[in-house]
Amino acid sequence: MMETDLSVCYHEAGHAVAIFLSGFQQQDVDILPQVLDNGDIIMGSDYMDTGHLDITGLDNDHIAVQRFSKARKVITIYLCGEISERKYSHMVSKLSGSDIQMVDVILKEEIVEEQRELFLKNCHAVSLQIINDYWPAIVALAETLYKEKRIPAAMVKRVVEETIPPEVIEVTENQYWSTDSLR
Repeated sequence: MMETDLSVCYHEAGHAVAIFLSGFQQQDVDILPQVLDNGDIIMGSDYMDTGHLDITGLDNDHIAVQRFSKARKVITIYLCGEISERKYSHMVSKLSGSDIQMVDVILKEEIVEEQRELFLKNCHAVSLQIINDYWPAIVALAETLYKEKRIPAAMVKRVVEETIPPEVIEVTENQYWSTDSLR
């Protein structure tokens, strides 16, 4: 079996903490190698379940706001992996390449061209803030992931809640996704 670099654990822990804060359903996190059809080996699980966007009864403006909000969270989650890994190791592995490709796809599908640069800058700023505010939880998750190779969703939640005071979680959780932070 392939040796897992601790930086991969930090990458996946960054994603996991951002998912915890996003309100999306937390999934298990792992660093088990997976071989793709083309022979490439990737580390980490595809564990983001963003749920279905319910637009029943909404007008076009409200649908656009919902899609914008969801795209913002998903892009921020993707960026948190790379930023966490970079904070730990001062480098980024090939693992981040697929995340950046997904960010590009989401930007092109969901955000009008004139807004993409500002939108991405905002997502990056939020990602940096999440990584800095939740670094103790990321460290704890990364170290656990390195030892265990897989962390159940309930344990992700428990580790974050044990390392970050509840009042901080309550304040920051809302602050990251506020539309006021887009200005």
